[in-house]
Amino acid sequence: YYMLGTGRFAEYTVAEFSDFLVAGARRFLSEIHRLGARRVTFAGLAAIGCLPLERAENMIHGGGCIEEYNRVAREYNAKVEAMLGGLRAELPDLRLAYVPVYDTMLDLVTNPAKFGLENVEEGCCATGRFEMGFMCNDEAPMTCADADKFLFWDAFHPTQKVNRIMANHTIDICYQQGLL
Repeated sequence: YYMLGTGRFAEYTVAEFSDFLVAGARRFLSEIHRLGARRVTFAGLAAIGCLPLERAENMIHGGGCIEEYNRVAREYNAKVEAMLGGLRAELPDLRLAYVPVYDTMLDLVTNPAKFGLENVEEGCCATGRFEMGFMCNDEAPMTCADADKFLFWDAFHPTQKVNRIMANHTIDICYQQGLL
């Protein structure tokens, strides 16, 4: 698999691109540590194959999550966790918490009732499969009556309720790992 970059970037394999991103994240974390940061959270990728936009692309196969994209996210997250472990060893005064967004999102997708959700496949706005950004608002035609029953607001972004769930989960992790 190849991803095409723009500008100064050449062609990357997915693995090479994730290595590039992880190396950039490591440089960033090292630099903010040099500047004085001592307590940092770092979030992994979500189950990107379960986004409504990706499910719409997978309609020919029933509209389920695209496992290939989820695998890429898991592989990237493993590289991030390894990099963070290395940084923790190298910079012992840096408290660095990893937020496993993938796991939380997969829990939301597979156990929606546990979170009071009814729809985890489509966004609340319009068709829920393609629209996003400024095209989605409370005034848009076909916007659902209760966004709190949805995992996604539009074809890409989570609802306010899910953002709250993720934020609370992040705070819990910070307490568990001694950041707060």
